[in-house]
Amino acid sequence: MHHPDLLATLPPELRDYVRGLKAHTSALQEHTSALEQQASALAAHAAALEMQASAVQARQT
Repeated sequence: MHHPDLLATLPPELRDYVRGLKAHTSALQEHTSALEQQASALAAHAAALEMQASAVQARQT
């Protein structure tokens, strides 16, 4: 949510602080997205490894 009018009423140091928080929030959201993608890829890899392990076990019996 962006409130330019409200932001304009703040003293300059608080405006800068709020802008910094927004930038930090954006960076954290991007990092979270990247971590979620990695988690998804790891889950897919784990599923593939489980299938391979099952195939190896089936051949051994």
